[in-house]
Amino acid sequence: SFTKLQQVHPGFTPRGVLTFALQLSGPQYNGPQPVLAAYRAIWDRLGALPGVRSAGGCSDLPLTDSPAWTPISIEGRTPPPGEKFINADLRVVASRYFETMEIPLVRGRRFTEQDVAGQPGVTIVDERLAREYWPDQDPVGKRLRRGGIDSTNPWLTVVGVVGRIKHESLDSDPRIAFYLPHAQVPARAMNVVVRSD
Repeated sequence: SFTKLQQVHPGFTPRGVLTFALQLSGPQYNGPQPVLAAYRAIWDRLGALPGVRSAGGCSDLPLTDSPAWTPISIEGRTPPPGEKFINADLRVVASRYFETMEIPLVRGRRFTEQDVAGQPGVTIVDERLAREYWPDQDPVGKRLRRGGIDSTNPWLTVVGVVGRIKHESLDSDPRIAFYLPHAQVPARAMNVVVRSD
């Protein structure tokens, strides 16, 4: 069993990646702008270190036993009788998270510096979510939102599709997942990832 698990590709490349949890505490980080400015400085400083290829952050790292599911609804989809919501994993990512973890971009684009508060909400979905809810269609430009069918949360436009990752364990089938940019949903706590030579 152990040998077989070693052959399972988790959807990212762990070799050469350092991770640590970070919590910004204190009144100087009240409000989104100080939090975003602090993390921007962290990404810049980490990226400038000798031997560092890239750095980024994520709310929930894979294979760390951190549940991250939330209900979503898909625009234009008629749910089957009795379904109140779709269960999906939510991850908030910052800076060059996808590049650092080597999670492949399959279609569309990654988040950019223009995806900030005040701009239309955007999301990146994984291949399984795209395949299940927009089969034989281009998922880029489609919309989903957090919450069930009665949700009034704002719609999020899909700008990209990335590969699936093993989030809970190597021997389980991961739930569908979507990602939000940290600049649109800033939080003090992040898991930092750094890829080095």
